[in-house]
Amino acid sequence: MSPEEKVTWSNGTANTATSTTTTTFHSQQKKQKQEESSSSISGRCNSSFYYLSSKAVTNLPNFKYSGADLSLLYQYVLSPLAQWMVDHVTPNTIAPNCITMFGLSLMLVSYNIYSHYNPNLEYYPDNPKQVQEQQDHDESYALPRWMFLVNGCAMLLYQTLDNMDGKQARKTGSSSPLGLLFDHGCDAVNSMFGSANWIIAMGLQPILWQDQLCIWILLIFPMMLFYIATWEEYFTGSLILPIINGPSEGLFGGAILSMTTALVGVSYWQTT
Repeated sequence: MSPEEKVTWSNGTANTATSTTTTTFHSQQKKQKQEESSSSISGRCNSSFYYLSSKAVTNLPNFKYSGADLSLLYQYVLSPLAQWMVDHVTPNTIAPNCITMFGLSLMLVSYNIYSHYNPNLEYYPDNPKQVQEQQDHDESYALPRWMFLVNGCAMLLYQTLDNMDGKQARKTGSSSPLGLLFDHGCDAVNSMFGSANWIIAMGLQPILWQDQLCIWILLIFPMMLFYIATWEEYFTGSLILPIINGPSEGLFGGAILSMTTALVGVSYWQTT
């Protein structure tokens, strides 16, 4: 081997060694950054994430939702409607969480209307003779029927928007564990709004012992089912809603109940 070849070979070996060393160095740096990031997340978990362990926070970005709604109403009516709205009406610039929050806002407005006209959950009969007799003493006695129509429409819109947000997230590629948490959190809050709206629409009164059982059922039963479904998802990794469930038939039935009250009045539920 000539001196020139030796020099060339030596330089090539040196370059290769330098390249290998550089690659190893960058790999070690990347690994170190990942370890520091993991340690940082664990540290934040101990100080900020009260309900999440360090392992949960580390694995959170890798979470992927798995679930299905076996409801026939959802599969053949609600889901196709929501998909059509996402494909033809909703622009890509609207964030899925905005859709979720807008739906909850509609229910909050409806709840506040109820709270304004009936803050004490008292029964206001709408029989014309009874109303006229009572209005002689209290002009604000009768409940306006239009507020039940508003509530029924708010429930249907909330249900549609709740089905749209996940489809919008998949359409825009913005699905995330935070979005799922926000969606389910709004559903949990709306469970209380929906129960209160049902109680008012049926004219149930907490002061009457015969109504108290129905009120407790309407308050506790939806929250209990929601908790059990989420508990099951925690252990199985999938949220499977049965053929009849709250988000589909429950909300739709509540909307029909409110619209029925708007049509025939609260007295209908007190005489059936």
